[in-house]
Amino acid sequence: MMMGLPAGRPEDFRPADRDVLLLGVASSLSCGRLRAVLRGYRAAAPRVELQVAALSREMVAHRVKAGALDIGVVCEGAGSPALRSEPLWREALFVVLPAAHPLARDNAIDPAKLTGQTLLTSRLDLGGAELLLEAALADIPLLAILPMEADRETLFNLVSLGFGLAMTSASALGAYYPGVVYRPLFGCEFAIPYTALWRGDNAKPAVAHFLAAARLGLESRETVP
Repeated sequence: MMMGLPAGRPEDFRPADRDVLLLGVASSLSCGRLRAVLRGYRAAAPRVELQVAALSREMVAHRVKAGALDIGVVCEGAGSPALRSEPLWREALFVVLPAAHPLARDNAIDPAKLTGQTLLTSRLDLGGAELLLEAALADIPLLAILPMEADRETLFNLVSLGFGLAMTSASALGAYYPGVVYRPLFGCEFAIPYTALWRGDNAKPAVAHFLAAARLGLESRETVP
């Protein structure tokens, strides 16, 4: 249940004509629940000026706490005791492989099959995939883990060139990168939990409106990859 904000549907809230919502996200918007929520929110509140900042999950939490953002959507674990929060959804963890890789023939990847593979990781925050990496690979003797100062596009292009494999969350699957395929990591425990963060003293109607839209999106029967 949401804490400190009224429950209801998006249409129950009537934002002012010039209401502004400052939203911080630590997730790709190419696919998934957050994309669907933003689409629904835009349709339900066309007069609200939505300003979106794509940041690391730590920076989103910091700016929400400081009042520079109204609300944040981040993977769990990046919050603060000073902030209100509500769990939203979970996203599957996917392995990114070269299209010609032998594991690309599998519908899902057994973590044990990653033995001996090179895994490319990013020192940048790419939305949460790194959060579960240690748990997912704790018992797998990888040939090498190569951390890089690389964004998602660069990392995936290196995968397509045969430099190794990578991991990402389901929200990144809507973007096309030539020469790579995505396969889910086998096991329901390999999922990234996302949560909403906001300050309890933020009384903006648009905050309650957005959270109501997120709750409605979770209740939707629409299939979201």
